[in-house]
Amino acid sequence: MTASLPPRPVRTALIGLSSSPTGYGWLNHFHLPAIQKHAADFQIVAVLGSSLANAQKAIAKHNLPSMVRAYGAPEDLARDEEVDFLVVGVKAPLHRTVLMPSLLSKRLKGIFVEWPIDCSFAKAEEIVCLAREQGLRTAVGLQGRFSAITQRISQLVRSGRLGRILSTTAVGTVPTGDGKSEKRSSQYALDPANGATMVDVHLAHFIECLTFALDADVATVSGQVKTMHPTTNIVDDVTGKIVERDAPKKSPDQVLVQGMLKSKSKSRSKPGPKLRQPRDGGENDDDNNNNNNNIVYSIHMRGGNSISSGMTWLIYGTNGEMEITTPLRMIPHINLPIPWKIRMKIEGEGEGQGRRIGEVVEEEEVSEQETGQPAVDRLWDVFVRGGQEGEGEGEGPWAWPDFEHGLNIHRAIDAVWTSNRDGKVVEL
Repeated sequence: MTASLPPRPVRTALIGLSSSPTGYGWLNHFHLPAIQKHAADFQIVAVLGSSLANAQKAIAKHNLPSMVRAYGAPEDLARDEEVDFLVVGVKAPLHRTVLMPSLLSKRLKGIFVEWPIDCSFAKAEEIVCLAREQGLRTAVGLQGRFSAITQRISQLVRSGRLGRILSTTAVGTVPTGDGKSEKRSSQYALDPANGATMVDVHLAHFIECLTFALDADVATVSGQVKTMHPTTNIVDDVTGKIVERDAPKKSPDQVLVQGMLKSKSKSRSKPGPKLRQPRDGGENDDDNNNNNNNIVYSIHMRGGNSISSGMTWLIYGTNGEMEITTPLRMIPHINLPIPWKIRMKIEGEGEGQGRRIGEVVEEEEVSEQETGQPAVDRLWDVFVRGGQEGEGEGEGPWAWPDFEHGLNIHRAIDAVWTSNRDGKVVEL
């Protein structure tokens, strides 16, 4: 049971606010505006930078009040007794360094950490355990459940029109790993030890969207993680010019994952065509009861562009099928500049014409109505008001992803790496 936050406004420290004129980061562009929108709930009182000078420059660049204190070392921030809440937006390899001193001070009331929590499951688990022991109110930047497309898919699945979900398959590309170029600011992600590869970030975000949309948890994992491009060019973030040719690249650019999901919800199937009964010697009643909660899943994610579409995601149920496509990338957690397309085929909802069961095919486009990353705004909105209709951290259509939920996603990603290493199916 997490403790409630102290009386508003919560005294908040930002870790990772950029002072660079060309600096790009989720904390700069999306978390900071969301926090400032909730000025009655959060008061920014401190900024931790890579140096004291950089923290001071960040405060000035973002026009923060002059009373905001600047720090250049995590230990100095940890000694500030007027900080209740941390927002961490530095690169993943630095999360532990900037978090642990304040976490060990046992003075915090809450933490928000951009995904991932740490570079590995074991390290993330240590942070989560410390936060749990202190009863901290936590959140992790897995905002995908609040994107317009994920919410719409979830609504359609929960409506029961597809019937009981039997399987789901997704194939797509992500904006890294094409073997041609990577930005200088992302070069650290080419080493898997830094916990920011395609598996750790893009696959994790997709699994978050998939499991939320289908109201299911990952039950088993069989994974293949391959590096087909062992080198890449490094380009300047601003000019795009090559600054290093054939830089070593250990991070994967091909990921295949399959297994079973365990549905968390009771069947929402609406009346439709009856399923054929198993032949003699087939599944018994116990097997059928178990299978009613199982969903087969398959994901193929790779770097580079596609001749067909950036992502094709199929969800197959007892009453019909849904197809979700985009010509861009396999990143439903991010606001894309063009709409997503949903196509549904539902059996048994047409006119029927007396002799045959009708079929309905529906198409719609889904896009965000706001600029920026509105899913991040929604995550903060829900975190501030503490869920909706009695729901809180982790679960439910309007709950926010807390550390415990984030650890579950870390566990699934760890299973992908383990399965690839050991050549076996991993049960979660």
